[in-house]
Amino acid sequence: MSDEVRDDEFAENPRDAAVAKLKSWADHLEVDTESEDFQASMNALVMPVMKGRLDFDFEDERFRYQLLQPIANQNSTKEIVEIRELDYEKSKVLDRFKENESVAQATAMIARSCGLQIAEAEKLINRDIRKINAVIVGFFG
Repeated sequence: MSDEVRDDEFAENPRDAAVAKLKSWADHLEVDTESEDFQASMNALVMPVMKGRLDFDFEDERFRYQLLQPIANQNSTKEIVEIRELDYEKSKVLDRFKENESVAQATAMIARSCGLQIAEAEKLINRDIRKINAVIVGFFG
């Protein structure tokens, strides 16, 4: 049996389909869907799921998020970031972020989770930062 939710299961109510997808992803990752962190994240992520800008790969357990404003570099533009769970060493920044919530720590956490350079993460707009942060805290926090 697959954990994935079929889009046609909730054809009449896209919001219900998005919530079902988020909960199936949480179930796969063994996240407590009743926790405050997950509930807040789910509320923040419903729209990107509904609009097809956020998806989850069950095999490699990575989220793919389409940025509202792509990151322009010298030779390319990054439109999609992959958000993955940090290993123990890298996740220490997440604990510090939750305690202090400084901009530098938040930037470092997002950069590490998305495989970005700090300079790239600093170019993200606030709406993208909030969505990426919701994935990190809700699913990996």
